Amino acid sequence: MNIFERIKFWFLNSRPFSLPMTILPWLCVFIYSLKEGGNILNGIVALIGVLFAHMATNLVDDYIDYKSLNFTEINYKTKFKYLSDGSSNVFELRNVIILYCLIAMFAGFYLFLNCGFMVVILSVIGGIIVLSYPHLSSAGFGELAVAVAFGPLLFEGVHYVMTENLSLPVLILSFAIVSFVTILLFVNNLLDFDKDIDNNKTTLAVRLGKDSSIKFFYALGIEGYFWVVIYGIITKNFFVLAAFLTIPLLISLGESLKNYFIDKTLKPAVNWWNFPLENWDMLLKEGTAPFYFNLLTARNLAIWVSLIISLALLIS
Repeated sequence: MNIFERIKFWFLNSRPFSLPMTILPWLCVFIYSLKEGGNILNGIVALIGVLFAHMATNLVDDYIDYKSLNFTEINYKTKFKYLSDGSSNVFELRNVIILYCLIAMFAGFYLFLNCGFMVVILSVIGGIIVLSYPHLSSAGFGELAVAVAFGPLLFEGVHYVMTENLSLPVLILSFAIVSFVTILLFVNNLLDFDKDIDNNKTTLAVRLGKDSSIKFFYALGIEGYFWVVIYGIITKNFFVLAAFLTIPLLISLGESLKNYFIDKTLKPAVNWWNFPLENWDMLLKEGTAPFYFNLLTARNLAIWVSLIISLALLIS
């Protein structure tokens, strides 16, 4: 396998399906900052840094779980197949994590030279979250870590390196978007509910229990729409209210999660609004389609909300 094939191999194992959760929130604040005369290059460098920090977090999660937890065959198929099938090993995984972190650090150093010490503070907070995320998740604080990293930290950080200012509207916008990003993580933990109990991982979903978790899932959605309204009011940009068009997708995902708890082998009913569903035929063949249907639908909910708000920011 040549170097380009190896790069592709590790990119595909860094959970690229989750990267829209970095790219689309970044796009929202990038458009907002650009309309305030923000620095385009700084915004792009910030995206590069955040993307590699995100992928490093995904692989750190794999590294710690693989070293410390017991997994069934189905868990290997849905988490780190690249280790269980011999395609790679823990040593190479560790080196890739280090490389990702170095790239993120170089991006941060460039922004520090251009924007000053505030970048160091934001980078240190982000680095702590990256390295401690698996432990935070196991203790029930994973959702809080994601809410901080993909909300105020990402939004205010990108806005600052582009404009050298902090902003209350940007902070409120971050609360709206990150609610749906947090839903993705929470759904992932819900899908791992039984496995996490077996491995003594006390995630927030485990703490709440299945019934209360479904209520919390809907509460996160309601919170997200609430902040959309607040942002629309304070900025008088009522185009953002088009995000309410995603409410049916939120409700259908909640019902799908309830069905998954009843029967994890039940083939989900796929409608056009559930797409994109990458490698769907392969997932059906492997028997992991019910798991990934819910996970990808949660991701797509966040994608649609972010895209709608980005468009609203662009045309306002």
